[in-house]
Amino acid sequence: SYEITIEIPEGYPAKGVEDLNKTVSNDAGSFNSSAAMNGQSVTIAVKRSFTRNFEPAANWEKLVTLLDAVYEFNNKKILLEKKK
Repeated sequence: SYEITIEIPEGYPAKGVEDLNKTVSNDAGSFNSSAAMNGQSVTIAVKRSFTRNFEPAANWEKLVTLLDAVYEFNNKKILLEKKK
């Protein structure tokens, strides 16, 4: 589990925060990320867990689904664009 807080400078609204919200859960485990604006800061909470230490090959697609969610999250960005 991780919780990250990013202070946003005055005059720079954050765009894309809502794109960081994602929940994926199946028999192999779960991935949950949530982000919210709190005044002049963005708080991001991420939790990844696996149900078992070993998964049979038959569950490979379930693991890939979780890993794809993590990969997509890692490629998300928050844009800070100066107000005009």
